[in-house]
Amino acid sequence: MKNYRKIVVVLAMVMVFGLALASCGKKDAAPSDSGTVGDYDVTIKSAELLQDQEVGDVLAVTLETNYNGDEEEMVSLSLEVVAQQGDSELEYEPMFDDDFNSIDTFILGSAIPGETQEFVQTFALEDSKTPVLVTVSNLWDEKDTVLEQTFELE
Repeated sequence: MKNYRKIVVVLAMVMVFGLALASCGKKDAAPSDSGTVGDYDVTIKSAELLQDQEVGDVLAVTLETNYNGDEEEMVSLSLEVVAQQGDSELEYEPMFDDDFNSIDTFILGSAIPGETQEFVQTFALEDSKTPVLVTVSNLWDEKDTVLEQTFELE
């Protein structure tokens, strides 16, 4: 019986030591609002609360990008922008200015190699008080960098 207890204690110590070693050297990077995602250097620059007559509150998220690719491409075919309010993912909401020009430049925007550009994507809000978490990720590689920024709306 004494040998059994010794074996259990030794096994427990080995497990604790193994867990301690497994976590050594691994540090989860804190979420960042800027970095390289795919072929893009991206900064989640700002978010602006807008009003739509039909939908109500809309959030316009502005990204600053520098495209490092070789040929012009549509930015929305490489980057994915997601806005989450509470437990809900917000829906894309097209917005237009007084002259019927689209405020949203992300969906159809073209990224030009070597140029710093701003793109805006708009989302219908559930309310104008709950913070919104915006993430930018590589549409084709889920292991790539994910950028995050939370916006307080009040």
